[in-house]
This record gives sequence, C-alpha cells and structure tokens, in this order.
Amino acid sequence: MKKCSIGILLACLLCILPVPIKAVSTVQLHSTYALVADLNTLQTIYGEKEDDKLYPASMTKVLTVLTAMDQIDDLDQEVTITPEMLVGLEDGVYSLAGFLNGEVITMRDLLYGAMLPSGADACQALAVELFGSEENMVDAMNKKAQSIGMEHSHFTNTVGMHDDDHYTTASDLVLLMKAAWSNEEIKTAMSTKTYSTSSSYYHGEGLALKNTWTYQLQAAGIDDPHVIGGKTGYTPEAGYCFFGVCEIDEQSVIVVVAKYEDDEDSVGMGSMLDIENLCTFVEEQKQPVLLAEKGDLIAELDLRYTFHEPLSLTTPCDLIVWVDQTSDEKPQIQVEYKKSQAPVAKGELIAEAVILYDDKEAARVAILADQTIDRDITAVIVDTLTDLVWPYGLTIMLVAAAGSLLIGRKKKLRKK
Repeated sequence: MKKCSIGILLACLLCILPVPIKAVSTVQLHSTYALVADLNTLQTIYGEKEDDKLYPASMTKVLTVLTAMDQIDDLDQEVTITPEMLVGLEDGVYSLAGFLNGEVITMRDLLYGAMLPSGADACQALAVELFGSEENMVDAMNKKAQSIGMEHSHFTNTVGMHDDDHYTTASDLVLLMKAAWSNEEIKTAMSTKTYSTSSSYYHGEGLALKNTWTYQLQAAGIDDPHVIGGKTGYTPEAGYCFFGVCEIDEQSVIVVVAKYEDDEDSVGMGSMLDIENLCTFVEEQKQPVLLAEKGDLIAELDLRYTFHEPLSLTTPCDLIVWVDQTSDEKPQIQVEYKKSQAPVAKGELIAEAVILYDDKEAARVAILADQTIDRDITAVIVDTLTDLVWPYGLTIMLVAAAGSLLIGRKKKLRKK
C-alpha cells in the first residue's frame, strides 16, 4: 500500500515539475537543399546540403539583372526589341514577359520583366542591348559571381536553362541574394507583386506582369507569408526552387530552398510550404540577440607609418546572432585586424567583427575604411627606428642595470 502511494506521489510530481524540452534540430522538408542565413551577418541559422552542387534554374536571373545593373545608368532609357533578342524563344519552353519584335520599352521594363514573370525575353534583351550578345553577358556574369564570393558556381546562360556546367550552391545563392538585395532597384523589383510596363504600340497601356512567387503562395493557401521578396525557378533537373528574403521576429533573413520534387505540384506551391516551414522552425527554435547596433564603436585601429589619429572601427550593420532559445551561452564580439600600417584606401578591408557563440565562430562581418590614409615618410622613419632601437635599447638598459648592481655590490664588499 505504501509503495502504491509513493508511486502516485511521484507521478503527480512529474506532472507538476517542469521537464526540460530538447530543441528540435531538423525540420521536415521536401526540398533537397535548404539554407536560412541572417541577411546582415550571413550567419547560417539552418542548413541542409547547403554546400552541395545544385542547378539554379531561373534563380539565375537575379545574377543576370545584378550584372546588368552595373551597365545601366538610366532605367528610363528606351530599348527597341530586335529579332536577335528573341532568338530561340519560339518553342514555348521558356517563360516570357511577352515583349514583341519592334516594341519600344525601357530598361526598367526589362528589369521587372526578368524578375516578376521570369521572362527569358527580358534577359536576352538585356544581354544584347548591354553586352552585344548572350555569350558576352555570361562572361560578365561569371566575373560578377566571383567578385561577390560565389566560388562554387558557374553559369553558361542568362536564363537558367539546364546545363550540367551551369550550377551553384545554396551558400553561394545567399551571397547572390545579399548583393542583389543591397541594390534598391532589384530589391524593389523582387518585392513587387504586380507591375505594368510602358505603354506601347503593341500593348497599349503596357503588359501587366505578376510576380511568380505570389502565384505560388496563393496556390499553397498562405495568406500571411514570411516572404517579402525573392525569385523562383524551375526546370525538371532543378525541381522547384526559391530564394529570397523573409522576415522572422522582425529581422530579415535569406532563405533558400531548391529541388522540390512532387509530380502533383505543377505550380511550385510546395517550395513555398517549405519556406514557411523553415521560417516557423526558426521562430520556434531560435531567437535573435542584438550585440551591437549599426554605427556602434567596437574598437580602434592605430596604424603604423602615419601620424593619423587612430581609426574608429564601427559596425557597418546591426550585429545580430541567432541563438537556441534554450541556450545559456553568451555570444561575444571579437575584432580581427586586417591592416596594421598605412597606406589605406577608402573601402579597403581593415578589420572583421567576429561573432562567437557556443565556442564557435557564428559569423564575421567586414569593416571597411571610411577614408583614405596615405603613408607619411617621417612616420615611416620614426616607426622603423623604433623597431630597430626598441629591442636593442631594452637589452642595453637591462645590461646597464645588471652592471650597476654588480658595481654596487663590489663597492659594498670593498668597504667591508
């Protein structure tokens, strides 16, 4: 009877006392590749096969327009559609914005035509108008990709048509989205749900364009999405894809999903469901911790070979680290100096803010020089002499001190 009573008491206590809940480490997805990263720091919040090779399909077009923007001075500049811009688009394989031969539109129309309905005609028009040919633009795209750190990517066309040598990774796509999102025109285009092109002889008041990710969200029945902008993609080899920017806990994150395969999904709604599952998972398992606000002073850099006052190292963005909600670990910021002496050019990397969490590096953010500092020849002489004299000077001082002690001791002995 006593054993029974004790058993009942223990059962009651277990119901009352809090039981530690182990955080879930994975989320159920149908996409083969997935990655969630902070927009500012690029900290990986969640990843699955993020460094494995994948086919980007029409996500390629973000690189296409990013490369094009380097050559565009005026988005209102007019462009006349030529037969060369429409070559190979007659068979119905490609998604099109709907531009016609002889139509006069603007560079802005081509930007939105590439981003919203994923128009291959818009991409080829940008290639011919700005670079003379698609081949020339592809060369520029690969150089652009390398310049923003996409070291595991290669592109063979401007539209994302499948090619075994046309590939990237989820990690590289995060770099691409960060670069594209920092361009206000591309950011606005990727975030816009509908757009009307310029009025023309062929289309009267213009073409009505709708962003493909809005179709997919509607098909998935998602009324209050986390997505605020991005680009979809699809080929049979790539499956359904999406990468873009989402808002979680009032913070912007980059989310990538790729190779969603489902024979019953003909519009790509499944990739949107995966996006929502990822965002919900992060909301439930992680929390953003603000370590420093944009513009906060975190260190100073006293350069050699100049008499310039020490440089103030301030954060270029909000330094946020995503931590497990159940964790007691305190994240920290360490500064790694990349320059020690003048000259320094404006925009040059001079230091990195390293975010440490759970005894690991969570992210690092570049700190660039906000001014140019020339080398001062007088400072070079002073610093060089100091380098030469200081170790020897210290040795001489130590020897002199030791000699003085010996002499003093000898004098004492003589007196005795």
